Amino acid sequence: MKALYFIAILPHQELHNEVTELKKYMAANFLSKASLSSPPHITLYPPFRENYENESNIINSLSDFAPKQTQFELIMNGFGCFKPKTIFIKPEENISLNQMQADLLLHLKSTINLSDPQNEKPYHPHMTIATRDLEKSIFFEAWSEFREKEFFRTFEVNCISLLKHNGKYWDILSEFKFHS
Repeated sequence: MKALYFIAILPHQELHNEVTELKKYMAANFLSKASLSSPPHITLYPPFRENYENESNIINSLSDFAPKQTQFELIMNGFGCFKPKTIFIKPEENISLNQMQADLLLHLKSTINLSDPQNEKPYHPHMTIATRDLEKSIFFEAWSEFREKEFFRTFEVNCISLLKHNGKYWDILSEFKFHS
């Protein structure tokens, strides 16, 4: 049997709480609650299915990868969108983030033969607050509210997380700390 996983950066607790409140606001005011099924995050490797028996291989691969990474600061600045379904908080361009994500893809492919054609597209990091279930007609109303809204936060990225779907929500399975 296969489980569903993804790999992401999770913000510190204060930012996590703040973004969760934005997700709740989107659910209450724009009927978009799909993003509430996962904690606030920036995806590094999108959802993938893998046999339960291979879970330890994924964990071992990430345990090998993370300590070789150096922590960096990420600046979240404003909102963006993928029309007509997704609204997100956008990080400023970050060379360290882009390089780490590219290195992660190569590492996963070489160590556990994990690859996904979706990863061949350009990487667009973002922290989603509304997605799939945001109706097209409501999207434009929501986007008009958020496109000029200010949001400026910074956080240290010092680990990555492996998340696993429990059938209803995404749970944090493991965290992998960077070299300090």
